[in-house]
Amino acid sequence: MCKASLIFQSSAGFVWDGCFNRSLFTFKLGYEFQLWTQQLQFFQHFSGILNNALILQGATARVLVEF
Repeated sequence: MCKASLIFQSSAGFVWDGCFNRSLFTFKLGYEFQLWTQQLQFFQHFSGILNNALILQGATARVLVEF
């Protein structure tokens, strides 16, 4: 049996780049959100198969220094 599922992904944030003494500094800060439909499927003894969405979300950060 084949099933199709949808994945929604979104992200937002900001980036700051700067130079100081021939070095490049980069700072990134953001928020990501992913929604996977019909991915969290398992069998429960009393109610049968659960068919729910799996949601992943959280903040991301990255600091980069190039010299």
